[in-house]
Amino acid sequence: WTLLAARQGKPDTPLRPVGLVAAGTRVFDAGVEGDIEKGREKSRAVQRREARLARRGTDRRARRMHLVYSILERAGLLPSLDPPSNSSEGNSRGIREQESQLRHETLVTLDRELAEKWREKLRSEGADKDKLRQINHTIPYILRARALDEKLEPYEVGRAIYHLAQRRGFLSNRKSPLKKDEDLGKVKGDINKLQEKIEETGSRTLGEYFSKLDPEEERIRQRWTGRKMYEEEFGKIWAVQQKHHPNILTEDLKKQLIGSKRHPAIFYQRPLKSQKHLIGKCELEKDRRRAPMAILDFQRFRMIQMLNDTRVITPMGELREMTAEEREKLLAELDIKGDLTFAKAKKVLGLSREHHFNWEGGIEKRIIGNRTAAKLVEIFGIERWKGFSEEERNRIIEDVLSIQKEDTLFRRGINAWGLDEESAKKFSELQLKPDYARFSRRALKKLLPLMQQGIPYKTAEKQVYGDRLAADAHASLPAVADVLPELRNPIVNRTLNELRKVVNAVIRKYGKPALIRIELARDLRNSAKQRKNIMKKIEDNRKAREKAAEGILKEMPHFGEPKRADREKWLLADECNWECPYTGRQISVSALFGENPQFDVEHIIPFSRSLDDSFLNKTICEIAENRNVKRNYTPYEAYGRDEEKWNQILHRVKNFRGRAGNLKLERFQVKEAKFEDFASQQLNDTRYASKLAKKYLGLLYGKDAAKHVQAGRGGVTKFIRDELCLNAILGDGGDEKKRTDHRHHAVDAIAIALTSPGVVKMLSDAARYNEEKGLRRRFGNIKSPWPGFFEDVRKAVENIVASHRVSRRVNGPLHEETNYSPIKKDENGRDCVHIRKPVESLDKKNLKDIVDPVVRERVREWMEQANEHRPYPVHKTKDGREIPIKKVRIRKYDKPMTIGRDHRSRNVLSGSNHHLDIFEVTDKKGRPKWEGRLVSAFEAMQLKRQGKSVYSRERKEGGKFLFSLSQGEIIELDEKDGNRGLYRVRILSQLNQRGIKYPRVSYVRINDARLKADILKAKEWNTKLLEPLRKLNCRKVTITPLGEVRRAND
Repeated sequence: WTLLAARQGKPDTPLRPVGLVAAGTRVFDAGVEGDIEKGREKSRAVQRREARLARRGTDRRARRMHLVYSILERAGLLPSLDPPSNSSEGNSRGIREQESQLRHETLVTLDRELAEKWREKLRSEGADKDKLRQINHTIPYILRARALDEKLEPYEVGRAIYHLAQRRGFLSNRKSPLKKDEDLGKVKGDINKLQEKIEETGSRTLGEYFSKLDPEEERIRQRWTGRKMYEEEFGKIWAVQQKHHPNILTEDLKKQLIGSKRHPAIFYQRPLKSQKHLIGKCELEKDRRRAPMAILDFQRFRMIQMLNDTRVITPMGELREMTAEEREKLLAELDIKGDLTFAKAKKVLGLSREHHFNWEGGIEKRIIGNRTAAKLVEIFGIERWKGFSEEERNRIIEDVLSIQKEDTLFRRGINAWGLDEESAKKFSELQLKPDYARFSRRALKKLLPLMQQGIPYKTAEKQVYGDRLAADAHASLPAVADVLPELRNPIVNRTLNELRKVVNAVIRKYGKPALIRIELARDLRNSAKQRKNIMKKIEDNRKAREKAAEGILKEMPHFGEPKRADREKWLLADECNWECPYTGRQISVSALFGENPQFDVEHIIPFSRSLDDSFLNKTICEIAENRNVKRNYTPYEAYGRDEEKWNQILHRVKNFRGRAGNLKLERFQVKEAKFEDFASQQLNDTRYASKLAKKYLGLLYGKDAAKHVQAGRGGVTKFIRDELCLNAILGDGGDEKKRTDHRHHAVDAIAIALTSPGVVKMLSDAARYNEEKGLRRRFGNIKSPWPGFFEDVRKAVENIVASHRVSRRVNGPLHEETNYSPIKKDENGRDCVHIRKPVESLDKKNLKDIVDPVVRERVREWMEQANEHRPYPVHKTKDGREIPIKKVRIRKYDKPMTIGRDHRSRNVLSGSNHHLDIFEVTDKKGRPKWEGRLVSAFEAMQLKRQGKSVYSRERKEGGKFLFSLSQGEIIELDEKDGNRGLYRVRILSQLNQRGIKYPRVSYVRINDARLKADILKAKEWNTKLLEPLRKLNCRKVTITPLGEVRRAND
């Protein structure tokens, strides 16, 4: 950020900057995880939510198994359990976990007894040795298969039923998402394949099929099975065994086992809880929730919004709106068939291939249609869908959105909507867009009638809702949540909250600014989808530039390393098929790159008018033609009067290669290129996030917000930075922007503050002068904004202290996820723990850490042989079987902490540290020294749960509390030159020496923006124990949002 002093000559004239008041940088993380640039960010709550859902699922399964066992136990179908002793945790969950352990032990004993019994029985029936040996693993499947034909003992029936409850199969819930590694099509496909195998082998049930398999040759577990398979098997087993045990297997018991909403046993699955309360509020109707994107009103709103903004570009380059007849024709097609490619849309309108839509070449690849209706038309047919009333169509969509079970929707399709079974199946599997729009149903119904008349969305919104900006100006920015409750983007939310801190601090110290100019970073301006597309284009462009360099060197081996401009020239020549688009002359490599080049890069729309130096505004032109004919004109201005030549040029441009061809054709066909239009585009960013930031800052000015707040696009900022030599302030005098120092953001802010219409006009005039004079330099000498400008900026930037957002909240993972063994002793008596690791994750360095010497030797042999045909090492048993070794126990010399109590206790590493408390004590000679207590995130949470302060000023060993340090906080230290330096704490850790742990602090310079790896490489990453920090007169300070240094009041 920066604050400029400005003067105004006459009323209503632009402000003129006359000096630099202050500048600074506020640094904060985005508040999300993942790669933002690539559009792969996700909320930090995702991981916690997934873990919570997993815990909840595990707990519900434990409850269900407890209920099933209790039912079978009371019926005499399973052994009784001894009641567990009262849990020391004094809660039902602890008792349930004790029961679970007891239940497991009872079932293991029962399985062992049943295996012995059935081993003798199968031996008498002539079973082979493999079958008898595997019976310990296959006894439940044997019981399930035999239950179809013969009488089983009560415990055998109970074990078979309980085994069904343990598995129970996959039930598709239309509303619940699958896990990351699951695909609904694959799941259903695997289930269908399994069903085919069951039928091919003549098996009547899933259990009977599995009982026939050899588990050492074909896996039984980890297959996709369907809930219906288990339900049918349960019914068949019950029907046979009820004849033998009529007094036990009653109808009442059957109902109990199947389960109900109140007592979900084997098969009952609870419906998903309503999440309506989490749906955001409408931007226009504040008391209404947002509407689902799948409803017809929103589908039409989005479709009509795009149609109203669609323009047709004629072969002659004229930009026109669609006629009412064209619009209705296209609307009718989109409303039934959904999205249309540009080619199909032209065909519907009867336009030639030489016509283009204004969307072509951009992010949009098609004209968006009614996607919901298109999917339903495939099921109901066009005539049937058209025959439904609007109310019936909406009811059909509500059925799809609200009904959770596929079989329920299947029956609804047949009974309510008259579908045949095949169509009803498609209906039951139909998935509509699950997201929500920005607007409520009420708002959509108000806007649609106006938009259907061809009125653009913003105009329709203004007619219905008027000017929504606050009439009264605020003295300072209010909390974001109070004025933008509809905001759900965590990145934009965090940014606006930090913006508020800086702006309000500026207002408190300097007063309300007369004018605010802002520019949003690309990551904020664009949606995640757009960022993905941008990153893909960047990667594609990188590959194209590499290919261009290879092409240059292949044709001209002695050329040297191709520069960026050379690569761009090659790509432009390749795009226009190595033919000058203006003259038609063929372009050779030597004519392009030789000692006397005959072709050069030129701007399609003159740079002085567009200030656009991008690839999209460039092409190749013969040098003589560019200087004598094209000059400082647009293509139409230079050639449009000669119809024959103009059509030849357009024909050549239409044959351009690559995705930019259509966009360049538009630029060639522009008839009137006014500087004012391009300047307005540069000074006004109309993207959603930019408009939101403008709206928020506009609260300071009420109805006059448009006069006081501007959001620029950033295209001119680079030119201002370059021409005023601002890049040299933080660099080594070079022209490149230096991103390794947080203060570069303040340099950007100064350039943004200067991006006024007057400065843009000055750049344009300078560029036009150079074009007319044939000078290579873009702008020439630009006048400094005020005398002494560069020196003022240099001094201000050098004195900036970056202000960092610090979070002291107790959140995030409290410990690492891995569970370790209890602490053991190795052969030398050292404390160690054991952990299981996949064998493929090991290397030869880990061999010595494998606990079991026999396993260690097998793994060593496997690694030395490097046999590709053996994916795992094997261990041979006494009877000759080969057991694959997939995981091994590894010895580690960590000291985990024990959490939980009784049978729930487990050993984990503490993970991240929350803060470090620093105390001053005296040694035996009475000299002061510093000691510290490192508090882990787990310990901090324990203190918080107990209602105690997370930070403690006292400790058992005594000492004077000095201050605490958290990650991100700032310390001040003595420098070698006698000055004091500011540093940011990056990591809090501890050094373990002879069993004693000493806290240490890792820190970097406060303005250092480099990654840790780069700082380490430069040997500027500092890590010190507390005593060396004391000797450097370390003290903790805080930095205000404006960069003011204040002593911390710990």
